[in-house]
Amino acid sequence: MSDNNFLNENTDITDSFDEFHQKIEESPKKSPVIQHTILISLAIVAAAILATVVCRLFFFNSALDTDFFGNSKATVWHYSEENASTADEATDYDYNLTFDNGRLTVNVGTMEIVGKYTIKPITEEDAAVIKDGDSKTGTSMMVIENTIRFDGKYTYNVSGNVFSGKTMTLTNVNNENSVFEFDSKPADMPEVERKGEFKKDEKLVGKWEYRDELGTIEYEFTDDGNFSRTDKPVDSIQSIKGIYTCKDSVFTYTINFGGPTDIPRNYELKDGNLIVYEAVPDYSTGIVQITPYTFKKK
Repeated sequence: MSDNNFLNENTDITDSFDEFHQKIEESPKKSPVIQHTILISLAIVAAAILATVVCRLFFFNSALDTDFFGNSKATVWHYSEENASTADEATDYDYNLTFDNGRLTVNVGTMEIVGKYTIKPITEEDAAVIKDGDSKTGTSMMVIENTIRFDGKYTYNVSGNVFSGKTMTLTNVNNENSVFEFDSKPADMPEVERKGEFKKDEKLVGKWEYRDELGTIEYEFTDDGNFSRTDKPVDSIQSIKGIYTCKDSVFTYTINFGGPTDIPRNYELKDGNLIVYEAVPDYSTGIVQITPYTFKKK
């Protein structure tokens, strides 16, 4: 091969590369503005699709969620009841009920009661006392125990959704005129504010427990004037919280239950124990008896 041929071949290759680069340079380029517009449009479309899917699922689940049982998260419901007291400081009774895997917690004022609930089918015996009860045989009812105010057997219904709010209606199986309607907006529970200076009894401060075959009673008095009492009868827990004062062998605790309430108790400290003179009602006669309970330091 001659040098001229070699030069001519390389010249042709060089010319080809030059023509290729020239075509690239001459080809029209897409505008960055158009590219950004396309990307933004695609992002908006994707977001709209995602929002539609989420909303559909959310509304669908909300529509189906007419029963709060079996949820892993505890459900809280609010019920308000008029306080018939004529006291100036009286307020309505606001109840917060928390349903959580068979455990029912009732909060009203500074009182808390823990009972239980179960869901069971309506039997023929139950249906016999329900209007149109035959059609309800085998369907579910709620049985509430050890909460004092809400104990009973109920048919139940949950309506609404998380946007408009939910409503739960409990209708007593034995008395269809006994109906509780709850909303899904828990109320803020009140607190008790101290008025005046607090003077403590150093010997009274601490945790104390009374125990018998019916259960236990626990008192706690803190050195800054806070108070709690917890009763633990069988299958229930009842506790109240507030503040206390003590003077001349009398402690008075203040709680809020439809308004502030003062409850005085005589006490004495003897042999390291706390003796509290409790007011114990005799339900058969309606007479309240003052009975000494001996509490041991915990």
